[in-house]
Amino acid sequence: MSDNTLTNNSSNMLDQEEQDKRARRSNIIFLCVSVVIFLIIIGLRLFVIYPIEIVESSMMPTYESGQLVLVSKLSKPDRGDVVIVQDKDGDILLIKRVVAIEGDSILLVIREDNLYYLKITTSSGQVIYEQYDNYQVVGIEYNLGNLSTDCAYEVHGLYLLGDNRNNSIDSRVKGDFDWQSVKGVVLTK
Repeated sequence: MSDNTLTNNSSNMLDQEEQDKRARRSNIIFLCVSVVIFLIIIGLRLFVIYPIEIVESSMMPTYESGQLVLVSKLSKPDRGDVVIVQDKDGDILLIKRVVAIEGDSILLVIREDNLYYLKITTSSGQVIYEQYDNYQVVGIEYNLGNLSTDCAYEVHGLYLLGDNRNNSIDSRVKGDFDWQSVKGVVLTK
């Protein structure tokens, strides 16, 4: 064998070994990146954002049963936000709208259009009117629970109502929800 043949064979062997090393490095890098991406997704799911399927009709027409929504664990709920809360009576998760927060008071009023409205007075004295529902008061039986047209209800936590007011078990029946019962704020409609 000539020296050239040995040199070419040695050179080819070195090139093959170098290619094998590069391929192993590339595979290791790909594996590491995949693991990091997986951990980021798991971290987001556990600590930041997660999907949940709506299984009740108490928020219709805003949210339909079977609809998928994204929920943020980092957002602090405020008036008007839709939240996922732990039911006081068990392991069930509920979806409800924050109508009032600690320090607010709620009075049920009938306005000139003959509809019920919630008159919410915030702790700073600001007055907010929110339409209770779309039905005229005359001849309708309501589940008003702890709400009254005679006496303001003082909120000591979160006062939550379903948008489907005539088909929702919420703060009118269960009272105020603790801030700790909030599992997240809904981000999507």
